[in-house]
Amino acid sequence: MSNETRRQSFLKHQARHARQCWYEARVVFGIIVVALTVSSVILYTQGYVAPEQRPEQPSLILGIPAWVMWGLVVPWLTTIAVTWLFALFLMKDDEPYVEVPENMRRRDTRSAGRV
Repeated sequence: MSNETRRQSFLKHQARHARQCWYEARVVFGIIVVALTVSSVILYTQGYVAPEQRPEQPSLILGIPAWVMWGLVVPWLTTIAVTWLFALFLMKDDEPYVEVPENMRRRDTRSAGRV
């Protein structure tokens, strides 16, 4: 295999790897944005009730105020489940290591002769 062919193969591998990394980063960013938005909207709309509108006893779910359950616990558990599903089915493992072609390796002249 010629040096140019090796170089092209290496660059093709790196481009494919970079595309996969960007795809995964966009998915993770999307999950975070959706989770924060849902949580923020629920907490904003249900978390604060004006003093004159507050009930004597707040609504509870399993002993937790309903706004905490729906605004924090449920979105966080959902985010954890979605993240697990993403990691199991959409994330890809790194491909086997591809050796950098000799003509593309960086030569570090500063460390030459050092032990």
